[in-house]
Amino acid sequence: WLSEFAVKEKTILILGDMGELGENALREHMKVLDFACERFPSSGIICVGKMMQQAYDVLKLVSNKENVTAFACTDEAVTPVREMAEPGKLLFLKASNFMQFSKLEPSPAEA
Repeated sequence: WLSEFAVKEKTILILGDMGELGENALREHMKVLDFACERFPSSGIICVGKMMQQAYDVLKLVSNKENVTAFACTDEAVTPVREMAEPGKLLFLKASNFMQFSKLEPSPAEA
């Protein structure tokens, strides 16, 4: 649904690890990343976490997507995400709760 209304050039997708996917976890994370790249080719895409980092690594082997970057954990992504969160940008966050994406929210002084 996001791709139906979002201005792709002003959208940043922050995709984190999803828990409880079992033995197909890497495949499922790759599906999410592939879908995001297909639907949002001009958007910034940030992969966060161990599994999303692995999906990103596979993507980089087969494609040179300049709009995709990765961070090993949420703490590493905090500053870059906050720097990208400027007025007029739409940030979409998707991850399991254990990723603690609430850390990515700007502090009241930054908002």
